[in-house]
Amino acid sequence: MSEPQGPRLVAVPPPRPEASAEPAPPEHGLRALRGLVVLALLGVGLYGAWQARRAAQLEDRVAELGAALSAAEAEVAAHREHLVEVRQGVSAVQDSLSALQGLVARDPTAPAAD
Repeated sequence: MSEPQGPRLVAVPPPRPEASAEPAPPEHGLRALRGLVVLALLGVGLYGAWQARRAAQLEDRVAELGAALSAAEAEVAAHREHLVEVRQGVSAVQDSLSALQGLVARDPTAPAAD
C-alpha cells in the first residue's frame, strides 16, 4: 500500500472544559432560592390562616343576622295576629254602629220587627 496523498489527519482529543467557561451555581444563590420558597410558603400559610379566621368571623356574623331575622319574623307574625284582632274588633264595632243607626232611623211608634 502506498501512503495517502495529502495532509495527514491526526485525531485531536476533545477540549477540556475550563473552570471559567460555565460557572457552577453558587451555593448562596441556591440558599437564597430556598429562602424565597420558604418565605413564599410562609406567606401562603399566613394568608390561608387569615382567610380561615375571616371566614369564621363571617360565619358568626351570619349566625347573628339569622337570629335577628328570626326574631324580626316572630315580631312581624305577632303584629299580623294583632292586626287581625283589631280588624275583627273594628268589624264588630261597625256592626254595632249599623244596628244603632238602624235604631235611630226607625220610627219609635212603629211595631218592632222580630
